[in-house]
Amino acid sequence: MDRKGILGKQNIKELSACLKDDSVKNIALKGLFSSAKSFALSSSISSGVHIVILNKREEAAGCVNDLYNLIGEDRVFFFPFSRDFSTKVQRTAAIGAVNDYKNGKFPHPYIVLVAYKDSFDQGVLQESQLNNSIISLKVGENISHEFFKELLFSSGFTKCDFVSMPGEFAIRGVLIDVYSYGDNQPYRIEFFGDEVESIKAFAANSQRSISEVESLDIYPNISSSLENSDVVPVLDFIPKESYVWLMDIEKSEDYKSCHKHIYVSSILNKDFEADREIVFHTSPQPSFNKQFEILADDIRLKR
Repeated sequence: MDRKGILGKQNIKELSACLKDDSVKNIALKGLFSSAKSFALSSSISSGVHIVILNKREEAAGCVNDLYNLIGEDRVFFFPFSRDFSTKVQRTAAIGAVNDYKNGKFPHPYIVLVAYKDSFDQGVLQESQLNNSIISLKVGENISHEFFKELLFSSGFTKCDFVSMPGEFAIRGVLIDVYSYGDNQPYRIEFFGDEVESIKAFAANSQRSISEVESLDIYPNISSSLENSDVVPVLDFIPKESYVWLMDIEKSEDYKSCHKHIYVSSILNKDFEADREIVFHTSPQPSFNKQFEILADDIRLKR
């Protein structure tokens, strides 16, 4: 699918150039409706941390699904308000991915976080506290089998027979299986004495190995520490070179920072002072149930 051609190659080319131009700090995108906003974002980004902020959780969930289809689930992370087990896992995974990006460990040139007002306002742990909570292992490292087990206990992990969800670990002889809050699959650490001999990702349901890695960062439930720790605003946690996409946000001044801002709307927000304005020509689309080829055809007809 030629995403750039759907919204107009010249518009996407201009947007891509503005994103790379350090002198352009505020960009206004006008004339984009519903999923066309995700089309514009996915067609123009090439590097960096991008945080997309919407008004409500439902809108953010829809945007995440659009971007999963357009970009892929390995580069798009939902950033919900930490409320229950599921949202704590999703939020931790997103924070872990950004932390990996900052430390040069993320395997892709860009990452997209999708948040909404409430989840954005919740804040995150200070970077020093976050890094101190991570248990890091690498192949060849010497660490006592017993000491590693105590580390997991002290970090809030629960011992069980077989791991099936984040926050669990299991011991079978020289093997320790652990399911980090920051990953979507568990890992099996094999010891030779006090040396880490191998680290393998595996499927919890079949127990089959998926891949072998040289190092592993194990994240505890960092959301449980928010009430008793100093938190910082999300914009202070992401890199200064990041991009903030405001999707129909009414009070754009609430998100002022040193980052590059992109205000995306069907109409121009007069309160947003833009260095560059790009006008698209789309119209509201009916529901296509994530059938993007049909959506693309509709956008082409209405351009």
